Amino acid sequence: MQHKIYALWFAGLSFVPAQAAYADCDDAPAPVQEALKAEEGWSFVTPRDLDEEKRVLAAELHPNECPGFALADLDGAGAVSYAIALIKFESDRTLQKLVVLRPEGDGFKAVTFAPTYELASPAVVFKAAPGTYERIGENKGIDIATDSIVYAQIRGAATQYYLVKGKMRAFPAEQP
Repeated sequence: MQHKIYALWFAGLSFVPAQAAYADCDDAPAPVQEALKAEEGWSFVTPRDLDEEKRVLAAELHPNECPGFALADLDGAGAVSYAIALIKFESDRTLQKLVVLRPEGDGFKAVTFAPTYELASPAVVFKAAPGTYERIGENKGIDIATDSIVYAQIRGAATQYYLVKGKMRAFPAEQP
């Protein structure tokens, strides 16, 4: 079955709840809290960072999930990675980036997937289940055998990240 990201986002299809309930974002997992200490001035996206329409939509489609972080088994080996949508408010602009904490030794290694950029509307992050997904402008799908991460502006652009033989790959996800 092929999935379009907008089908995932707008219809909530193909999701397997794999993370604890963090709807209020107050009790982030310890690795996420530790990562924030290393990112001075940054926080992860919370529902209050979204406008009302997007906050309602996110809550309907991803109940009990914080829009600022997602847990995913990217390599299929049962090791949890943490994707964190970071946001930084400055006096004249708002910045955002995506950092993923990958298991390494007894801890985690932070890897920046989407570098810092200025934004008008915050992007959110969520986990997508294994499956076949469409790329923008292509008729054939891409098979993803493990969990993947979707970094998206609600009702806007999205990028899907997945792991193949230890290397992270990404593609722009189709939106309506």
